[in-house]
Amino acid sequence: MKNVEPIESKSDETRKEPNLWRRIIGLKGYKGWAIKALLILLSFMLLTSGILEIYLLSIRPKDLVLSPVGDSQYINTLLIGLDAGLLPDGSTMPSRSDVLMLISFNRQTKEALLLSIPRDTMVYYDDLGSNRINAAHVFGNSELVVNKVEELLETDVHYLAKVNFKGFQALVDAIGGISLYVEKDMEYYDPYDVPPLIIDLKEGYQKLDGNKAEQYVRYRDEMGDIGRVERQQKFVNAFFKRLINPVSWLKLPFLALTMKDYLQTNLHINNGISLTWRYIFSKEVYKSTLPGYGEYFNGASYWIPTGLSLQEIFEQIKLD
Repeated sequence: MKNVEPIESKSDETRKEPNLWRRIIGLKGYKGWAIKALLILLSFMLLTSGILEIYLLSIRPKDLVLSPVGDSQYINTLLIGLDAGLLPDGSTMPSRSDVLMLISFNRQTKEALLLSIPRDTMVYYDDLGSNRINAAHVFGNSELVVNKVEELLETDVHYLAKVNFKGFQALVDAIGGISLYVEKDMEYYDPYDVPPLIIDLKEGYQKLDGNKAEQYVRYRDEMGDIGRVERQQKFVNAFFKRLINPVSWLKLPFLALTMKDYLQTNLHINNGISLTWRYIFSKEVYKSTLPGYGEYFNGASYWIPTGLSLQEIFEQIKLD
């Protein structure tokens, strides 16, 4: 009798091993719900990342070309916080850089540096002479700010993120505020600022919304600009930690909408995520202010840089 190959019936086909997706959908209980929730979250994050990337492309400065990272030892990102650019009569003027920070990651040592550049730092402008670095944005927009920072630190700037204080408030609110310890009572009133600057914070651990966060980073005490930049560094560190908190991931669509209206950057979404994680999980994160000293010229205060390069600042910090 001949051997007859069995014929696969329709019922046999239905008994085939279900594909991976069907098996996941069919899971029950805690494990099943956990995996389904994870898949939904990953899908949401991928969709949001795509939306974020579209927005980032739309807000990228069209006239600014920065140095490629290439094989550079340092990956440098410049953060620029602009003032309102308003005059008492309500008219506008070019904004000055009220906050200037360089986030540098050393690819060899896996260490990061958050370097604050005081707004009163003295730099030299062709045809204009010596002036504060915060005027660079008035004289030549982002390109001149980048140029002056590169000259000061003898390094290249690869990435830029620029926002004004209105946008700063909106960004903080978009991720649900920032929790940190306010080290003392802070009170200040400037009726001549436009709009008038009112600072009223109480000592203690608290969650700062956009308005209170602005008060915190703008407050000046007896330490002047140096005390101010220390608080700004503390805030930036808390901001990055907030960004990697899973709770913040659900707020990414709101962050995307906010960035479109207020932020200018040449970062791609993958660059931004990578740089944030590198900063947070660096072997060591150093915080410093551009080395220098205070001096008065013609009744105006200046921060006189000592001329150290970025590499020399890294080396000096590790020796201290």
